[in-house]
Amino acid sequence: MVDKNNQPLVAGQNVTWIDRQRNQIRRATVDADSQKWADDGHDLLTINVTMKTGVDRRVISRFAVRVIGGKGSPLVRMADNEKTDARLIRRERMKAIRTAPDLTPFLTDDLRRAPWKGSDNVLAGHCYVAAEVHFHMWAKKFGFTPHFLRWEGAPHWYLQDATGLVLDPTADQFASKPDYKQGKGKGFLTKQASKRAQVVYTKFMAA
Repeated sequence: MVDKNNQPLVAGQNVTWIDRQRNQIRRATVDADSQKWADDGHDLLTINVTMKTGVDRRVISRFAVRVIGGKGSPLVRMADNEKTDARLIRRERMKAIRTAPDLTPFLTDDLRRAPWKGSDNVLAGHCYVAAEVHFHMWAKKFGFTPHFLRWEGAPHWYLQDATGLVLDPTADQFASKPDYKQGKGKGFLTKQASKRAQVVYTKFMAA
């Protein structure tokens, strides 16, 4: 398989991918089975979007794309099955939420601040740190961003993607399910993981 400039495309090769959903240019690699997607013009291939988990890297999405030119790192665009791939992305993200690590054992009282410190509700006061750990550990690469709302009189942090899919690791602290439509995107206070988030992450990795 070759690109529009007659340059070979091989498994493992980097390509530049136009992500229409985010309007961003991202990097990906050519799938080992890309030949199976080739059409008569030899301008279709597949790319794998991967996520690093610890020392391993696994595929989180696979896309059919059309080569539109470029050398070294060819520029590609989503093929005609974009809607199908959007559904695939959502399924992969839902699966990621279901299999997300449970941080509850590592959300200890020493990490909480007033007025939640000492509370019998083990999740109260941990929403910011829990959302932060999930974000930096894996959720950011799945397209989730930090969001904020006030619920049952308390500030609350959680993660949400552009389609409205919610990851809320401490939702069970409330008597009723939060109305996430009231929430808004809001960045964390620091670009890097906070000291409290680093403590939780270290405990989780050591377990």
